[in-house]
Amino acid sequence: MSAFTERLIVAEDSFTGAVGSQLQDEVYTAAWNIVMEGQDISHGDAALLMRRTQTVQQRTAGLLPDTVLSRSPMDALITYRRSASMLTILLYAFSVPILGLLLAFIMLASGLSVDRRRQEVAVLRSRGAMALQMIGTATLESVLLGAVALAISSPVGAIIARLLGQAQGFLSFASVGDGLRVSVTSDALRFGAIAVAVGVVAQVLPTFGSAGHTVVSYKLEQARLMRRPWWQRVWLDLFLFLPAAYGAYVLSNQGTVVELQGLFGESTYQDPFMFLVPALGIFALTLFFLRFVPLLMTIVSWIAARTRSVGLLMAARHLARTPSSYAMPLILLVLTLSLSTFTASLAFTLDGSLRDRTYYQAGADLRFQEQGAITQAESSAPASVLEDMEPGTSEATATGPTWSFRPMVDYLSLPGINAAMRVGTYPAVAVVTAGRTEGVFKGIERTNFAQIAYWRDDFSEQSLGALVNGLALHRDGVFVPESFLEQNFLHIGDYIQVEVTTYGVSTLIDLAITGTFEYFPTWYPSQGPLSVGNLDYLFEATGQQYPYDVWLDVAPGADLAALVSEDIGLLPEDLRAPQLEIEAEKASPDRQGLFGLLSVGFAAAAVLTVLGFLLYAVFSFRRRFIEFGVLRAVGLSTRQMTAFLGWELAFLILMGGGLGTLLGAAVSRFFIPMMQVGIDEASLIPPYVVDLAWPAILEIYALFLGLFVVASVALTVMLQRMRISEAVKLGDTA
Repeated sequence: MSAFTERLIVAEDSFTGAVGSQLQDEVYTAAWNIVMEGQDISHGDAALLMRRTQTVQQRTAGLLPDTVLSRSPMDALITYRRSASMLTILLYAFSVPILGLLLAFIMLASGLSVDRRRQEVAVLRSRGAMALQMIGTATLESVLLGAVALAISSPVGAIIARLLGQAQGFLSFASVGDGLRVSVTSDALRFGAIAVAVGVVAQVLPTFGSAGHTVVSYKLEQARLMRRPWWQRVWLDLFLFLPAAYGAYVLSNQGTVVELQGLFGESTYQDPFMFLVPALGIFALTLFFLRFVPLLMTIVSWIAARTRSVGLLMAARHLARTPSSYAMPLILLVLTLSLSTFTASLAFTLDGSLRDRTYYQAGADLRFQEQGAITQAESSAPASVLEDMEPGTSEATATGPTWSFRPMVDYLSLPGINAAMRVGTYPAVAVVTAGRTEGVFKGIERTNFAQIAYWRDDFSEQSLGALVNGLALHRDGVFVPESFLEQNFLHIGDYIQVEVTTYGVSTLIDLAITGTFEYFPTWYPSQGPLSVGNLDYLFEATGQQYPYDVWLDVAPGADLAALVSEDIGLLPEDLRAPQLEIEAEKASPDRQGLFGLLSVGFAAAAVLTVLGFLLYAVFSFRRRFIEFGVLRAVGLSTRQMTAFLGWELAFLILMGGGLGTLLGAAVSRFFIPMMQVGIDEASLIPPYVVDLAWPAILEIYALFLGLFVVASVALTVMLQRMRISEAVKLGDTA
């Protein structure tokens, strides 16, 4: 209330009456404040609020030209709209593979349904039914099914949306706060209607082919099942290679990626192009390799002919001769496992990269600067320092202060601290034959470095133990970047001179090169060559200790937030706690959207594949019911028939699983390293290490194994319940 010490507050009636009548221009400043309730505002209201706020500004400016809008949600709304639009594009792009799998499942299910009824449609057409009537019937059925699906999917979609908002990593969800406030909006219903329309088209399209058949033409079509699928006849797989290859070229071109950064930001999560190209490549490779399945099965059938297994031989020959009959379920299997492998590996790699990048910047579990207590030095300043003294500065001041520091044992007494060490980083100039090169000197305590510092094996060709052992054997030892040795024609064992500047005082020391590295925590090549040596050796050469950083190793499960709040003289601007930074990054909307969508897509792909393959197994049995009856009639036993169907399912699952794993792993190793984009070194260092998601892949394998068991049991039961007389009689009437 200090603002009102020279103000007099009166009632409104007094001001407009007695006071205002005695004043000229009695209103000096007028302010309006509207407190708005924002809980009921949704995404669709943002644009309307922005337009209305602008309208109020324009009308107010017309009435009162000097009016100024001092505080408004406009800036926040503009930022939100931009972020929401970017995130929407991102989610659309990453949904494309999932939508592709969904469309493949719909086409598989509708194709199987149409095949089951194709003979019925042919009989009706032969008896006078019109093709338009058949198509109309199929359309009406699809629309009714779509309406039911839309009613069911609305609440299910809301649940999935809430789940996306709880994503903490791949297949990792945690409830944080109140979570997302989800509502089924008109936009959601509109997109649901579009999805229903796409589903209707996908279900009706196969009917066009069957509606034109009579009984005679249907029999002719049945004889053409040995033809290759239509996409092989039109070379669709090879045409898809063109955009996939171009996309791979763009991603491999770092300059083009940097240009894309201007559109999509600096985060990997914000560039949808990064995910579309690998998905397209997987789809093209899947279709291409399916060309060789009949050849492979022909080879298997040739081998099976040398055995006594009738079921193995019949299954191999059937798959070799009828590629069109199993193309769609095999595509579904391959796409599911390859995309699941790629998405899970991408998620694992991004998770690991976030940790690597954050810990590389910090160096350890906890890092802060130790400033120490300053005391006045008694020694004279070097001549170089005296020359740079400002007028009026005394010699005692120019010598620079000396410091006393907290004992390191004090940090070890903190709860959850396993180890502590000093790390000093100071400007340095490396003096070599080629000249002087500005860089950095980093002094470490070798005894604790391996325990405390973040390190990855690819940071150096030498092991970390070998590097620190070199400093133990040579107190004047130093290890430097490999590129520094190559540029200056140096070798391990050579001596270099390094001029280290510590708070204005330069010290020239001779150092022996004992090892090399490519990356070192907290160091980036733009800072110049880094020399890493013994910190105590530097302090002995300079004659005193200078401020340094303290790196701490924190025990797993320790409360970092409570530890940071400890009174240990921390400066907030110098504090780095990687785990807290990682937790904050995991809560970002773009990361939650990406990992949530990858997780949900992974689960959806698995469920769709199981349902699609079970439908294929059941419908394939019904479609070939007459064939099985004839085979039983000519003498094949139930055991041989079971082996026939079992080998057929096993071949499809093994080919789908094997090819899907190979494609997913190959695409992951090729594309994921290209996804590390950025316009600064902190985004590119350390480089990605592709982490193939074998735990997730094994889960898919277990699912496929369960799928094989369930399908085999179901087909065995159907075989045992089949009556040969009914099958043969049905064959005669058909």
